[in-house]
Amino acid sequence: TGLAQNDPTAGETRRKGKIQVQQAGRAPIEAQLYRQGLTFLQKGDFGRAIESFNSFLGSSPQGFQAEEARFLLADAYFNGAGKDLSGKSQVVLDAYHRALSRHPASPRAPWARLRIGEVYKRLGFYYEALASLGILLEHYSPGPYHLEGRKKKAYCLLKVGRYRDAQGEYQTLSSVSLSE
Repeated sequence: TGLAQNDPTAGETRRKGKIQVQQAGRAPIEAQLYRQGLTFLQKGDFGRAIESFNSFLGSSPQGFQAEEARFLLADAYFNGAGKDLSGKSQVVLDAYHRALSRHPASPRAPWARLRIGEVYKRLGFYYEALASLGILLEHYSPGPYHLEGRKKKAYCLLKVGRYRDAQGEYQTLSSVSLSE
């Protein structure tokens, strides 16, 4: 024991061990915040989901589930805003953009692009919606959100008077629907 007391690295080991214990002790709290947020989101309690996900991200911004939490936080803002977005559109857009900027290759990124397009569509900003939907359709491989993205794109094209382009999208939708 006398060697350990004189060994300068012995204290380091103890400190590192103590930090690891503290971090391990914090992990269950972070996991609990994440699970609470998910539960609140599933139950439709969007305000409490937002609080939980924000607390989780505040304590674990680089944590294991941080990527998922950022996208779920944006979904909570979106769903909590209501159909007319009740003056909350900027908060919703910011949340999705933050998630996309931190995790552009996430499997949830196409969903976020679709939601951004939906927000702009609801606001009547059809060109902005077309830009987001265009990124979804051009930069992400075909997946479950492409069909919905094409529908929204066709609608926005009609609203901006691009009838031939809208017709082309509707024809593409028809052929996709028939082939399934």
